[in-house]
Amino acid sequence: MEKGHKNYQQNSSTLALHDYIHNMLAYWDPWNLIYGAWAPTNEYDSYIEQVIKIVEAGPCSKEAISKKLEGIFLNKEMPQDNVDRAIKGMTEGILYYISKR
Repeated sequence: MEKGHKNYQQNSSTLALHDYIHNMLAYWDPWNLIYGAWAPTNEYDSYIEQVIKIVEAGPCSKEAISKKLEGIFLNKEMPQDNVDRAIKGMTEGILYYISKR
């Protein structure tokens, strides 16, 4: 699967976080892109990079991650409760992952 690894230094922790977020987005597919059929498999990588920058900048807050994820899930075709659940679930998943690093 093509991913945006070329944008990172060879830091296994950062690559693993990228893969973790990428897999969550691929599963959720908030824009209904159907990876590989309607969009390239790296479609969300620019958003993932933005989240990783927040994480790598130092202690990151739940609010900072949630705000960045809002940009990914902002889609008028998605019901707001779906957007809220996606942001909450992914934020908690990312924070959990970070806590285990």
